[in-house]
Amino acid sequence: MENVEVIKIEERRDAWLVYSVRLHALAGEAEFSIAVRDHGTTVLNEAAALRATLGFVEELEVSTRLRLGAI
Repeated sequence: MENVEVIKIEERRDAWLVYSVRLHALAGEAEFSIAVRDHGTTVLNEAAALRATLGFVEELEVSTRLRLGAI
């Protein structure tokens, strides 16, 4: 079963937040940190972290496909 965990790990003085993002899937697991600007609430901040994660994963997919010669 696929699962995504988002955990705030740091608040910086410059209005940036650092989240630990853990991805669990049948194909494997990944964990990385991602920084987003503070949007004022936990819900908005986690949504920003998830949007940033989605963008990262989409770019990673394209790069991986190019590397494999699939594009």
